[in-house]
Amino acid sequence: MPIEHVTKRLVLFDVDGTLMSGHTQTVFFRLLNQQGIMTWDVLLRVTVWFIAYKLYLADDPTQIYRQAYAALAHRKLSDIERLIQENFSRFQKKVFPEAYRCLRDHRQQGDKTVALSASTEPVVQSICRELGIDDCIATKLQLDGETFTGNIEGHAMYGSQKTRAYRNYLQRSTSTYTQTVFYADHISDLELLELVDLPICVNPDVRLKNIAQARQWTILRWGKKG
Repeated sequence: MPIEHVTKRLVLFDVDGTLMSGHTQTVFFRLLNQQGIMTWDVLLRVTVWFIAYKLYLADDPTQIYRQAYAALAHRKLSDIERLIQENFSRFQKKVFPEAYRCLRDHRQQGDKTVALSASTEPVVQSICRELGIDDCIATKLQLDGETFTGNIEGHAMYGSQKTRAYRNYLQRSTSTYTQTVFYADHISDLELLELVDLPICVNPDVRLKNIAQARQWTILRWGKKG
């Protein structure tokens, strides 16, 4: 039988808008476009989608991801990972300084940290390495061996998919946690914020901010002056 480890807390982090400003996928899509991997018409389509998302006119990104990541068909995983690492400064400059400090504090306290993101695995894994996050749960891109098929596996890691992933993670874990914590910024994460022991809202959008204030949840302002 596996040895059970008792950890102080399981601390989950949304990525886009929480650990870093903006959307990692728009950075990645622009990079793919500059490399001639993604065409301008697809880039325009996903840019419009993200604007609609910001205005609450779009939610689950599964369909737009399926359209966008068709551009990776027949590309090697290693080549895309290398591309991300060679251009990682584009992602790194968007990380909130407070995120580094927060994660350092959690590591010092012995907490288990997990990134839980609708962004895709190759991107989120690189961010986890930069920030020292223990584990990654993100939207999976389908592979045939070490080659992308151009599809995503199942649905994007968004909304209720995050809740399912969280529950599955707890079931698979060999550790017992004294508390579960979730840092998030968007109303789409409300279901999971309600489920954990300690919800923390980082730069919450208007809808989430109103709920957080009414329920007296912790609200953090990262990367903000004044």
